[in-house]
Amino acid sequence: MVSFIAGGTGLVGNELLKILLAKPGAVYALGRTPPRNVAGNIHFVAWNFEMPNPAERLTATCDIGYCTLGTTIKKAGSQEKFKKVDHDFILNFARLCKAQGAKTFVVVSSLGANPKSSVFYNRIKGESEQSLINIGFDNLIILRPSLLLGDRTEFRPAEKFARHASALIAPLLDSAWIRDSKFLSLLKKVQAVSAKKVAECMASFAKLSETNAVPSILIVPNERIGQ
Repeated sequence: MVSFIAGGTGLVGNELLKILLAKPGAVYALGRTPPRNVAGNIHFVAWNFEMPNPAERLTATCDIGYCTLGTTIKKAGSQEKFKKVDHDFILNFARLCKAQGAKTFVVVSSLGANPKSSVFYNRIKGESEQSLINIGFDNLIILRPSLLLGDRTEFRPAEKFARHASALIAPLLDSAWIRDSKFLSLLKKVQAVSAKKVAECMASFAKLSETNAVPSILIVPNERIGQ
């Protein structure tokens, strides 16, 4: 089993590489800089995500593509640059995986993704999902997490708030009086989720796709990721 991954230097990508490092099969991490987990079966391939085609030296076939690419409008610098990363770069990587033989593609999108959304961030995420569907993978697995928890090198106030809020909410989720309520259902839909859980979910659904145990297009909501 050969896997390609884009976004291996990010929060989820780093956790995913830890999982793939312990599994059989070669893993090719594509990007501008090597991830921290280049060892064993993990191989780094320098690649410019602006290019629609890979460097000629990448001749490996691909069984599964994992995409954890993503940024923020603030970090990108503009809406145009954000779209380039969260749509164009993702599509270029997906097309590369497809061209190299990938049957399965697993991508991290976002809670609220909708190509018709009035919110720019959610609209671009939704457009990216739709573009991926049009590529025609045998199995396309889309994860829609809420805010991600984990140790970032950059400061994101919203995620810091989510971390503290999750710590306060967690005891409520096990309370008998709230366990079966509609409020609990809402909390699970929006509760922040750890990057490790997202990575574990990606790997588990990719494994299921090998046995045709998932539909051709599977959208995994936030509450299912956190299970």
